[in-house]
Amino acid sequence: MSTRPLLVLVVLLSILALVGGQRLLNSSFGQTWMPTKDYYPNSPIYAIDRLGERLDLLFSDAGEERFELCLQFAQEKFLETIRMVHIDEPGHAWIAAGLHEDYLIRGAHEIDAKPRPDTATQRARYVRALIERIEILAEVYPELPRKTRVFSLIPLVSTTLEHYDEQRLRMSDEEAAAFTESRRKLRRLVEQMRDADQRSVLQESLATAKTIQL
Repeated sequence: MSTRPLLVLVVLLSILALVGGQRLLNSSFGQTWMPTKDYYPNSPIYAIDRLGERLDLLFSDAGEERFELCLQFAQEKFLETIRMVHIDEPGHAWIAAGLHEDYLIRGAHEIDAKPRPDTATQRARYVRALIERIEILAEVYPELPRKTRVFSLIPLVSTTLEHYDEQRLRMSDEEAAAFTESRRKLRRLVEQMRDADQRSVLQESLATAKTIQL
């Protein structure tokens, strides 16, 4: 009988233990788990990390615990997307952005899955997380490769704003009023990103014209 399947299983379980151990260690010290270079979409072991996420969700309690995991994983995918755009890998950035939206959807589902006293608090945390992502993105956006950022980040911005609007509609008037100014700010930040794209296109056009003249 071949021992190869057993060896493969042992190696797989060892890797899962390392991934899970790092998550547990960081969470034990109250830190937000952040992706390392080993856990980006262009890594050979990214699938192992994704499996770890699925297992975390599978064994989590529905409601608060699962909601927190969805927010955490969505944040990871958001940062992975930016990293992949930064190194000009649009395909991997697209993958991370899609996973980001998946976790947003799952997180929103956990908010309204069952009526709970903390539903309003969870919804407000969810909305604030989305606001923070647009703020971060607007800050780094001009420094990222234009074509890759347009391909990968514009859809991410659109889906983030859609989830923001959806959750605001589910708030009471009093709860939604607390985010009125935030919506205006988000519009300004999106306009800044659009302006950055227009400036980049203009600069590229001028550079091309100079090259032709030479």
